[in-house]
Amino acid sequence: MERQIKIGINGRAPRVLVAEDEIAIAMDLEAHLEEVGFVPIGPAINGADFARLSSSEAVDGAIIDYGLLGPEPDIALAVLSDRGVPTIILTGADADGWEPPAPGQRVMKPIPIGDVVQILRMLMSHRLVEQNQS
Repeated sequence: MERQIKIGINGRAPRVLVAEDEIAIAMDLEAHLEEVGFVPIGPAINGADFARLSSSEAVDGAIIDYGLLGPEPDIALAVLSDRGVPTIILTGADADGWEPPAPGQRVMKPIPIGDVVQILRMLMSHRLVEQNQS
């Protein structure tokens, strides 16, 4: 795969938190993110890892498995949403009717990893445009 033009954040490659309990999927996500110019952070493979990384790491985006968020997903996501971090929440039927706080987007599994990264790229681009207009 050819390296795509990356969204620069303050002159550096964007850092993306990966939170996925299935290690093979997490590794695939990380590899694809690196191929297209992002710096993957993690993976967080459980709720405790997610809580630690989301509060201690400076990230520009996040890809998170809904199952890691626990019984109160909005509370778990508050650290990222309060900082305006574009977030993709990968879900199955267990999240029917729930929507993540802005700037997040819920994406139903299964979905190709390349599509997930493209959605994240779009969310991050929109955030940069909004910041530049402020």
